[in-house]
Amino acid sequence: MSFREAELLEQYETPGAAEHYATGRWQQSRRARRSSAKEERIVGELLGMSGPHHTILDLPCGAGRFSQVLQAHSERLVRGDLAKSMLWQAAQASPTEVPAVRASAAAIPFTEASADMVFCFRLLHHFEHAPQRVEVLRELARVSRRWVIGTFFDRACLQAWRNQVRGKIGTRFPQSSESFGREAASAGLTVRRSRYLSKGISEQVVVLLEKNNHRDEVLLDLPSVRLERRTLVDGSCVAHKRYFFPHCGRRLEAAFRHTWKRPCRAQYEYENLIRLRAADVPTVTPHSWWCRRDGMGFVRDSWVASEWIEASSASDLGSISPAHPDLLDEEKLRTQLRDSIEKIHAAGCLYRGLHPRNVLITPSGPRWLDPAKCRWHHNPDSPSFQRDAAAEAARFWEEL
Repeated sequence: MSFREAELLEQYETPGAAEHYATGRWQQSRRARRSSAKEERIVGELLGMSGPHHTILDLPCGAGRFSQVLQAHSERLVRGDLAKSMLWQAAQASPTEVPAVRASAAAIPFTEASADMVFCFRLLHHFEHAPQRVEVLRELARVSRRWVIGTFFDRACLQAWRNQVRGKIGTRFPQSSESFGREAASAGLTVRRSRYLSKGISEQVVVLLEKNNHRDEVLLDLPSVRLERRTLVDGSCVAHKRYFFPHCGRRLEAAFRHTWKRPCRAQYEYENLIRLRAADVPTVTPHSWWCRRDGMGFVRDSWVASEWIEASSASDLGSISPAHPDLLDEEKLRTQLRDSIEKIHAAGCLYRGLHPRNVLITPSGPRWLDPAKCRWHHNPDSPSFQRDAAAEAARFWEEL
């Protein structure tokens, strides 16, 4: 344990310190409550942006102030802190039992890549020298599978200047955003997002960091669509499809689909997969979805995660031959496709993306994916729907 860590431990182990941090520090004034609520919103946005997550490590967890938002974005939360009083206080405030471990952020007792996300809030500004901060960042990167959320204090703001004028220096050490980026890079991390609590006024900056040598595989990378295969710490794999609109012109072009009045494409895809599965249509299993909109209601960023399925060595019907013994025979596969198309239309759905490229061929049969453009009808027996469904099916078989 370093000298600075020993000082912080002594400070937070002081009788009453943990209780004050839990009940008084963020509730004693309107400004404190407003800052706490804004920090939770920022953290929730960054968690959603980087998700999905199976396991999140909260270190140092303090009195468990962020436990609720962390649990909402993960299946398993683990708390860690060097101060026993903080761990006890966090356990008292939590309605559910959460695993906890006494640990230093500079020496975390977990193996490499044992958490999908490591959450380290309001710690780095307590260390004066860069090697101390780099040591902590390097340890956070080691334990994380891919993502880290951390904070630092920005010296280019009114609050830092005021503290310097008043002589309040010695326990909080602000730095420039450039120096923090260099320290993160030396620890094997890249800054992906920086969110200021109040830029130019408040010192607090929340950052989303990505591990440089993560093992997630990018399968498709287009200007507004990105498909990845992500492996979570529990061993499960998900197909992570992200839709984003980096340019204003592109957002305006898609305004008729992506305003505040209608769901985003990721939500459409998630909900349509659920409806199709309810109709006994063989699809990939949906996992979760997330969306971020700007002040005008336009979608800026969204993603949908679904079950990852290993496709067969051939991905279309024309490739089926005796050279691929792992595949179903062509006639059986065509029968399964015909049955699934009938179920889609019987449910009142026009897939609109009913193309061979939107069906995944697996050893167990076909699985449909990418149903964001489905259109649902209340009366599938109507002549107009039957006509459109027949045309859609005919087009599918013609493309084969």
